[in-house]
Amino acid sequence: MTISPVFLFDRPTPTLEQLELLPPLTEPVISGDPVQHGNSVHTDESVGLFVGTWHCTPYTTAMDYYGMDEFMVILQGCVVIVHEDGSRLTVKAGESFFMPKGLKCQWVMEQPVLKHYVIYDDGTPAQRQYHPEQRAVKFQAANLETERLMHTSPSRRFKVLQWRNQMPQAVADHFVYVVSGELELQLMETRVCFKAGESVFIPKHSLIQMLGSSSLTAISCLFT
Repeated sequence: MTISPVFLFDRPTPTLEQLELLPPLTEPVISGDPVQHGNSVHTDESVGLFVGTWHCTPYTTAMDYYGMDEFMVILQGCVVIVHEDGSRLTVKAGESFFMPKGLKCQWVMEQPVLKHYVIYDDGTPAQRQYHPEQRAVKFQAANLETERLMHTSPSRRFKVLQWRNQMPQAVADHFVYVVSGELELQLMETRVCFKAGESVFIPKHSLIQMLGSSSLTAISCLFT
């Protein structure tokens, strides 16, 4: 079995020069002239799992039936999600949020945005997962005492959860974003400490061990 390497997201934050120019966006643009750059950390088209970093110049688009589950960490800039009922969710640098497949909304960027992303697309039509109460969800560290499941895909293969002090144990591709505190991992023969705002992608079957934590709150995206 070939195992992809554990990927420690860039320290410091990647610059635009470190990212590749991507093809133009396919969704209809309401305003702006978006130019996007990015790089891929992990791509498995056979199961619809994609992990990486993305940058884009300002634009606004209408998203009719968002085509994937996506967890995002905003590194620079600000995104505003305008839901069907007019309610707005603002996500700024240092914050993270989740958009469910099937969501109908407007995506508004009035400044350039840099983000990490975890995408899962099970290949089913997005319209099937739409319901009027769907919302984008911003993650909060406050008042979390135990593990909290935030989303499970209909296939049950993709989960997003928030946890405190004890990393979830599962045979899975695993993206971890540290919201607060510190996470120390043993990666093969190397010890690495992740602080608030840092991320790591751990492919399935990687040999890792959690060594400790300090007032830790984190978000995990798990694909089994």
